[in-house]
Amino acid sequence: MKYTNTAHQFFSLTSLFLSIFTVIGFSGIAQTADIALHNLQGAGRIYNQKAVIRWIPSDTAVWRLGNLYGYRIVRIHHATISSTPVLTSSNEENLLLNDTLRPLEPAQWRILSDSLPLARAAASLIFSITDSASQQITSNPGVAEDRFGMTMLLADLDPVLACALGVGFIDTTMVVGETYTYQVTINGHSHLTTTIKCHPSIPEKIKPPNQPEAEWGDQVATISWEANTADSCYAFFVVERSVDGGHSFESVNALPIVALYTEATRTAPVKYTDSLLSNDQVYHYRIRGVTPFGQHGPPSPAVSGKGISTQISILLFITAIQFNSPQDEYQISWHVDTTSSAEVYAYEIHEYTERNTPGRNIGGSSLGPDARTFSSNQFKHGHYYSVVALDKSGNNYSSAKKLLLKKDDHPPLPPTGLSTWTDTVGNALLIWSKNTEEDIQGYRVYISNHLQGDYHEITVNPVSDTFFLYQYPQNTLQQKLYFSVSAIDLRGNYSLHATPQIIEIPDKNPPSAPVFSYSLAEHQKITICWIHSSSEDVVNHQLQRTIATPGEENEEWQLLANHIDKPIISACFEDIGIGSGVTYRYRIVVYDASGNKNTSDELHVEALRERPAPCLLNISIEKEQYTGRILLEWDTPLQSEAELYIIYSSAGQESLQSRATLTRNNSAATAQGRHFRFVEDHVIRNQNYHYQIAAKDKTGQTIDLSPIISITL
Repeated sequence: MKYTNTAHQFFSLTSLFLSIFTVIGFSGIAQTADIALHNLQGAGRIYNQKAVIRWIPSDTAVWRLGNLYGYRIVRIHHATISSTPVLTSSNEENLLLNDTLRPLEPAQWRILSDSLPLARAAASLIFSITDSASQQITSNPGVAEDRFGMTMLLADLDPVLACALGVGFIDTTMVVGETYTYQVTINGHSHLTTTIKCHPSIPEKIKPPNQPEAEWGDQVATISWEANTADSCYAFFVVERSVDGGHSFESVNALPIVALYTEATRTAPVKYTDSLLSNDQVYHYRIRGVTPFGQHGPPSPAVSGKGISTQISILLFITAIQFNSPQDEYQISWHVDTTSSAEVYAYEIHEYTERNTPGRNIGGSSLGPDARTFSSNQFKHGHYYSVVALDKSGNNYSSAKKLLLKKDDHPPLPPTGLSTWTDTVGNALLIWSKNTEEDIQGYRVYISNHLQGDYHEITVNPVSDTFFLYQYPQNTLQQKLYFSVSAIDLRGNYSLHATPQIIEIPDKNPPSAPVFSYSLAEHQKITICWIHSSSEDVVNHQLQRTIATPGEENEEWQLLANHIDKPIISACFEDIGIGSGVTYRYRIVVYDASGNKNTSDELHVEALRERPAPCLLNISIEKEQYTGRILLEWDTPLQSEAELYIIYSSAGQESLQSRATLTRNNSAATAQGRHFRFVEDHVIRNQNYHYQIAAKDKTGQTIDLSPIISITL
């Protein structure tokens, strides 16, 4: 077991982080030392070909401003004259490094937590102070201040964590050996600025911690050291241990050791307790400090020693637990090391219902120091047993516990009372009654897609409880799942399956959308056809209509048709309540039995304008006798509103396509007064040709449409 201990009392976390950040190692700050007069304070170090800068808001209000608006970081490069850095208007070179530095987003914290142990704790603090859902926490000034202080403390433990929390920055683009100044400003708040000057740091200037002291116990060592010396610059400490005579050291603490103190206990030492594998091994310990910028200082001098035994060592183990048929009882045998057997005063036999539960003595007080066996008919199947030796000083020495398994070929009964409970977010809870057999090892849970189908196990190990939580898949077409449970005893005998229970998975999948297949605008009506949704659980199709208003979205949809019984394939509808020349938007909304809905793509159809009189008169088509060309002719009335004509044509079984757009000045048509002619030159013999003429007014609206006329060459 390893743990960290301090000899100080806990206090306000604001005092904690101010003490760490301002007292230890921030001599290069280009501001006064009184942080209460400034909103931001910072410092930086250049080492290992990078510059690490850190800053601290003066209170939670400034911190929240920085998290909300982000920090702007500008680097100012110093010219060097006679080895002295000089900053003037003529030689400064400003470089914007970041314009909106903020704490990481939740997805980025999840990635960082895989490699940084304290990232999860830092993320919970940053979001508890900024998340609107936690206002009942942050509305307490004392709690908010402590959260802020703890966040600043975590930022001191790792430069990467400080960057993730939005109060630090690592610059790897600087030139080694140069001096730089960094300016950190909260966006939109120019008065919240700190200037940080960075000089290349010399590792030798960082002093090691003083030599630690050690207290040696039975397979345990307590290391203590002074953390707050006058020249201390460390944010946390690492305890290193050597087992090869001090040649190589390894860290023994998984998490940083931070000195927590008040002004009254500032000089108290920090303590760390480490477990030892053996009292015969010589162990060497030393302390290494780490600055808030991630620099590891030189190690302290080492302290060495061994563990000190407080009890004698008695080697005691059970050799066998055997059944004696004539006496119908079990006998337990054990062995004790001859070198320590003289120290034994008596033996006890302890019985345990579970491995980690307290035991009771079943051997009485008659087992003297020479006893090596004990027989009884009270031994129980599935219980644990150990032999306990008592020395003359009253100390106890227990053997390893041994499980007693009697011969058993009878499986337990199937579990009863199996029931299920589900919620709407994917959780299914299975509950059953506990078996009455004493040797039940646990339960196995099984699942199937069908009541009479194959059940496969979903538990890796036997479940010791009588409930099991299963997360069923959502957004799936599977509607039902079946569960069963079996019991297993300590001999590995399985019971029959319990009566299966069913859960119904809530349907959250919308039905497939219908598809429009046909539309036709005629005078005073629009015909629409569509293909219905292919989903099996559809209960309703609603055809809706609204007017397509230019420049705005009209969402007042009118119900035109309601198909409750879904046809096999498709349906049609004739919309007769329409206005002349109006463009309509149509859609189909489909609902399934669970209330899920889906909507088709919209269909836009323009209704035909009402025409006072035909615009296409005396339409004729014929083949010219000598040229073989097709001649299409028509007349237009004297007061016609037609401004142009569109000729649609097709050959054979093809669909009609736009062939030409004609006006009076179009060379493809010959206009003589109110008479128009169109000649088709590119024709093939023995081919069927089809034509249709559309007359349009000056707005582009169709005001007359001829029937389809055909000719065969």
